[in-house]
Amino acid sequence: DKRVSTRSPSNVLSIPGEDIGATFFNLNDLHDEYRDRSHVSVIAADLYHAASMLPLSDEQILDRVLALIRAAEPAFKSAKVEDYAVIRA
Repeated sequence: DKRVSTRSPSNVLSIPGEDIGATFFNLNDLHDEYRDRSHVSVIAADLYHAASMLPLSDEQILDRVLALIRAAEPAFKSAKVEDYAVIRA
């Protein structure tokens, strides 16, 4: 629901106590098609070695990833998610 600047366009995350890694990307900084969306942040996250998360619902996965992003970039703490998709591959 708002634009949040990140320290870097790509950011590494880890889930403490689990062998799951993640990278989140600020697509506003990386792709021209999102650069003009000055009123929102468009974020993508890729999870690695995340088979243990497959049984979780999309909303549970969103909640876990969002908690990691908010820990890494505190400015996201007050941001609201307007739309999301979880792709399992």
